[in-house]
Amino acid sequence: MTSALANTFPTEEGLAEIKLEMNKQGYFIATNLCFIAPVINYELYAKAIALLDKGRLPLFSRFVRLLEQVTARELMPFIEFWNSHPEHFEAYLIMPASYRDHHAYRHGLFQHSVEVAELAYSNAINLRHSSIECQIALLAGLFHDIGKVYSQSEANIETYQTGAHECLNFSLLAEPLKFLAAQDWDAHRMFSSMLAPYQQYRSEQYAVESIFRFADHASCSSNRTHVLFSGKPAHFSFLKNGDKMIRRLTN
Repeated sequence: MTSALANTFPTEEGLAEIKLEMNKQGYFIATNLCFIAPVINYELYAKAIALLDKGRLPLFSRFVRLLEQVTARELMPFIEFWNSHPEHFEAYLIMPASYRDHHAYRHGLFQHSVEVAELAYSNAINLRHSSIECQIALLAGLFHDIGKVYSQSEANIETYQTGAHECLNFSLLAEPLKFLAAQDWDAHRMFSSMLAPYQQYRSEQYAVESIFRFADHASCSSNRTHVLFSGKPAHFSFLKNGDKMIRRLTN
């Protein structure tokens, strides 16, 4: 690592994301150094690095960058939630998001949650919603399926369990939701509406909730397509999935 690159690091200690490249002599050279904000404690960082497959580590960097975007005081207990509940964090990292539907593989819940949070947050910003609404949309993405970890973290059942996970969202998030209710009742109502089970006959009360629901649907639909075409030749432009035809554009 060059001294010039080392001098770009903003503190004398802490975690960093380092980009390495191999030179012609076979030595690894650090070409970029990015500070990682201490939004969760070192023990959770170590747990994530140990549990995540190597190909999933960039996903964890995306997760941390999302947490950095939450600055509203009334929402900070949702960031602190991970430090206070390492057993939930471990299950959140490794569990599938579904049994056979979307993201139905190890780390699937984590991948889906990050995708929804990124989509909901960026779309809310681009559509000029307020800062607090954008941050709630982000947190809704990260936490809307947190109830799925309940069986593992509370009952020590390692296999995916079907059920009304949305109801369990409120059980696991009782304390931060209680704090939010005391600080900002309207924000609590909005967040609770996003965490609740989706009801087709009820239109969303908030525009930003529609943005979040769209992000959730988009992540699911995209993953189903990726899984269906995984391992198929590049020229395959359509597949039949049950009674539905799934199409894509080929290169």
